[in-house]
Amino acid sequence: MNTTHAASRENIPRGIFGAILFALAGGITYYVFWTVGIIAALSGLIGVICAIKGYEIFAGGSTKRGIAISVGAAAAVLVLTWYVCVCLDAHALYEEMYALGEIEAVPPVTWCLANGLAFIPANPPALWDLLVSLGLAALGCWGYVARAVRLREEIEARQAAQAHTMELARAQAEQAARAAGTAEEETPQDSLPQDVPPQEVP
Repeated sequence: MNTTHAASRENIPRGIFGAILFALAGGITYYVFWTVGIIAALSGLIGVICAIKGYEIFAGGSTKRGIAISVGAAAAVLVLTWYVCVCLDAHALYEEMYALGEIEAVPPVTWCLANGLAFIPANPPALWDLLVSLGLAALGCWGYVARAVRLREEIEARQAAQAHTMELARAQAEQAARAAGTAEEETPQDSLPQDVPPQEVP
């Protein structure tokens, strides 16, 4: 199987969709850990593994480029999940302030999601949590990604060797066919046995 041919059959847009869709498993895991106050690399590892598998299923195959896209998709989902968690924490804080009578109304969740960037400067630990989460996620999935890349390189090298062997065999077969055709054309017709005419009797 030719590596170039395999890469040409790789549907990148569908692969990106599959990577993002499957990476949501890591986002859900991150949200669960966030609600209990835990920052773990497991969410990033789950996200990367699922993203690579989703890319491979939807794209019809995977290359080193697909692995890189999957890692990026998992990181993007992780950042988006962190943003949602920060906004939900801000909404919960507004609810507490309303219960204490400090504000007259609680803004809706949609408003918090639309204005989430405004909460980050007032909450530096949240940004630190994001950096720590990304760092731990990178450490958690580094070994898996390295093995996936190494395995993909071995598969591509094996496919390239098989393609080279098949191309060489086909070239040899064509050369042998040409040589056989040339030999037939060069065979003199005079050397072929001919019918001997009958001799006349005196």
